[in-house]
Order: sequence, then C-alpha cells, then structure tokens
Amino acid sequence: MKKNIIITGVSRGLGSYLRTNLDKDYNIFGISKKIRKNIKNNYFMDLSNEKSVFSYFQNMKKKKFKIHAIVLVAGDRLTKNNEHISKNDFELMLNHNFISSTNVIENFVKVYKDFAKNSQIVVISSICGVQDIKAPIPFSVSKSALNFYCKMKSKILAKKYGIRLNVISPGNILQKNNLWDKKIKKNKKNVLKFLDKNVPLNKFCEPEEISNIVKLLISEKNKSISGSNFVIDAGQTS
Repeated sequence: MKKNIIITGVSRGLGSYLRTNLDKDYNIFGISKKIRKNIKNNYFMDLSNEKSVFSYFQNMKKKKFKIHAIVLVAGDRLTKNNEHISKNDFELMLNHNFISSTNVIENFVKVYKDFAKNSQIVVISSICGVQDIKAPIPFSVSKSALNFYCKMKSKILAKKYGIRLNVISPGNILQKNNLWDKKIKKNKKNVLKFLDKNVPLNKFCEPEEISNIVKLLISEKNKSISGSNFVIDAGQTS
C-alpha cells in the first residue's frame, strides 16, 4: 500500500515537480495557495493561517489518514534591492517562508501526536539562508530563521516522537517558466556571466537532484538522518 505524503506549494515550480515525480510511489496530498482544477487530493489553503492548518490536520486525522512524510516547499521571493526595506517586506517574507512552514510542523505534531511517530519532515529552504549572496535581505532573513528553527526543532521531534526533520537548501534551480528560465530568455549572456563568476561548477541545479534527496529522506532507508541541511548549489556557497 502506498504511503501518504503531504506536499505544500504544489501549484508551481519545484512543488509541482515533486508532486509529479513522487506520485508513482506515494499518495500525494497537495496544498497550494492557488486553486488548480482537476488535481486529485489538492487542498487550497493559506498556510500562514494557524486555524486553517490546525483544522486541516484535524480533518485528516478524522479520516484516519496516516501521514508518512511532509515536504514543505511553499514560499515566495522578494524582488527588490536592499537599499530601502519596509516593515511590510519583512512581514511578507516571514509569512510566506517562515510561518507557512512552522505552522504546518507545529500543528501536525499537535494534532497527530503519537500517530506522527517516525514520520519524516523535509523543508525546502534556500542557500540565501545559509550565506549572504546579495539576495533581498527580508527573503534571506526568513530563510535563515527557518533553517535555525529546523535545527533546534529537529532535536525535540527526534527525542520525543522519533520524527526526522531535515532541510534542503537549493541554489539556482533552472525549471521551465521559473525565474532563471525567464532571465535566460531575456538575456542569456548575462546569465552565463553570472554562472561563470559565482558558481564553481558553472551550472544550474536541476529539480531531479532535489527530488533524489527528498526521496532518500522520506524513504525507509533514512533511519538516522535528522537535523541536517543539504546544500545543493553547484559549489556556490563556501
């Protein structure tokens, strides 16, 4: 019998890719902020709303769905320079990139408790939370906070529930219609210069590489990996 996995942020990008890629081996329950029709087991929800997240897990538990793993992909970027940053910029990024993930983790454990024993949680973060790469400060701060939360929380979850919580911090991912794909179409020469200057392997990360790590972390093979941050960035960070 296929195991049940919740994936957030499935309406686009990496979340959409992971849903498709993992669908053959698992029963996927997708969560997105945008409604997508004709997608099985897709739920529309604002993950920054604590009551909504709590109710979602209550309903899942009432239906007796055992959750084997949760993959948290939901998040958003901020496209502006660092010269003038507003309070709203920080609030926006913290809601999208920090609260959206911590709400899921905290309410999953709160509702499922002993039923969550030995579950796997994988959080997709960013190298912007690992090192200063000149990204917008509010975005970087939200990802850094998420990474530190996961490191601290992983010890508590492992000790009390046997839950393994890990982070994946991708670098520049190239995927159809994503930010880098649009930049290449607009000015390929500048993108190639950026790679040559900043990325030692001179390449983009591929969604399949992220998926392979996710598969390892949520599989039966993962018995002792917890509290780790897998940086996949073609050598960009030191």
